[in-house]
Amino acid sequence: DFHNKICIADPHSNFGSTQQVMQPVEENFSILKEILSDTQFSTQLNKDDFYKNVQQILNALHKQILSIYQSIVPLLQIRKESGFIRECHGDLHLGNIALIEHKILLFDGIEFNDNLRWIDTISDCAFLIMDLQDQQQFIFAHHFLNQYLSKTGDYSSLSVIKFYQLYRAMVRAKVAALRLQQQKTVAMSYKNTLFEIRSYLELAQSYVPNKTQKKQTFLAISFGISGSGKSWLSSQLADNLEAIQLRSDIERKRLFLQEADELYSNSTTQKTYTYLMKICEIVLNAAYPVIVDATFLDKKWRREFCKIAEKLQIPFHILSCYADLKTIIQRLKIRQQKINNISDADIAIMKKQLKNSHQLEPEEKKYEISINTTALSDCSSIIDQIQIKNKQT
Repeated sequence: DFHNKICIADPHSNFGSTQQVMQPVEENFSILKEILSDTQFSTQLNKDDFYKNVQQILNALHKQILSIYQSIVPLLQIRKESGFIRECHGDLHLGNIALIEHKILLFDGIEFNDNLRWIDTISDCAFLIMDLQDQQQFIFAHHFLNQYLSKTGDYSSLSVIKFYQLYRAMVRAKVAALRLQQQKTVAMSYKNTLFEIRSYLELAQSYVPNKTQKKQTFLAISFGISGSGKSWLSSQLADNLEAIQLRSDIERKRLFLQEADELYSNSTTQKTYTYLMKICEIVLNAAYPVIVDATFLDKKWRREFCKIAEKLQIPFHILSCYADLKTIIQRLKIRQQKINNISDADIAIMKKQLKNSHQLEPEEKKYEISINTTALSDCSSIIDQIQIKNKQT
């Protein structure tokens, strides 16, 4: 909601330009190289194998981020023209977020520098995601990313987010290095700060694209009637497998917000699946695994998504969800009572789905992972099955 309410930069302004984006990037490397080459730190740095080669590491990261930037310049320009450069927080790391009376409060946003405040919205998010990952909170980091994408529909941001995560890791490494200069006489603080710098630099290295990333992606689709546990399962798997969850209920409403009475018509369903295919390819091409949360009762659409996986030569899975009818009816009744429930599927729609469902064809069985969600509370066995199938593929 924060990013939807803030001011959008004039597309003709300098905000979001090459100079504005790259100036702080270059500044990070310049300061880090200078501080970590200072002879007053040489004795301590030479005790650590990582810091013995830190200048080479910085040079490599500098070269890599420049290469990444060159590859995404057209995408950044499109985002600038599309209104994603906004008056953001600018310093959205964990130290500037508080939970007060069950409400999240963002504070200490950047006010002293317009260039660091008028930025791409995904740069703001990348800072928080990076900081969560640095704290080893990978599930929270990915859950936030999924929730943000679901709320905004900004799936194209995945093509540039790694650049901003790398940049943000270097920001924190630079800030720690500046603190190092002030702590040189305090042994314990000095040691802790060196560890912090190393942590951020190693995290920055993890954001550099590599040849194995595409092999680690996969495409999974759910299969089952409303109330069969698809959405809960997809969400759990997405966060644990660092996949992007695409929910048909959300994307359908994004497309047909003004046509609430026709949300489940044949025409609306066809357009929704077509749109999901488009998003799916955007996400997969950004090297993220995808879990598509929809009923997929029509074998036509299962086949269309299977073709995407075949084209990209990545593993394909069908998450076949089922539960006893009593449990499904109970879930749908509870769901309808919730104020912010995203799905409008009720018992009548569920019964219609049961009549029109196309069961899996024999050739689809090789992709199937059958899941009884009636009393399922832990997804670890499902995660193991997906990972084993990924390796086999």
